[in-house]
Amino acid sequence: GRRIERHAPRHYMGRVFATVASNLLRIPVYDTQCGAKIFRATPQLRDILADPFLSRWYFDVELIARFLLAQPPGTNGVDLMYEATLREWVDVAGSKMTLTDMARAISDLSLLWRKYHHRLPVNGI
Repeated sequence: GRRIERHAPRHYMGRVFATVASNLLRIPVYDTQCGAKIFRATPQLRDILADPFLSRWYFDVELIARFLLAQPPGTNGVDLMYEATLREWVDVAGSKMTLTDMARAISDLSLLWRKYHHRLPVNGI
């Protein structure tokens, strides 16, 4: 019952990035680049958003890492997040990723890995 219109190259590039990001940063989320995010305004959210993000492109990945790090030891940070499947998605015309963009993506992911990898739990949560 879903209507998803994506160009195959974009779909596969996105899946590769999401898988690499999830594995490198130990983030147990299928779609790290989901376009829709809803938050409850809490003091914890203010703390999580207080510092500037390292990457303007992949702030989603860093946001998830920050949520996981904000949890007390032994708790399940994924309980704060819910991945809802979209019923409809259509690629935006003119949206593209150049070789320069790909190089920036790799660089940004490296920055995120250096900052968060060693601090996140080994088993994701």
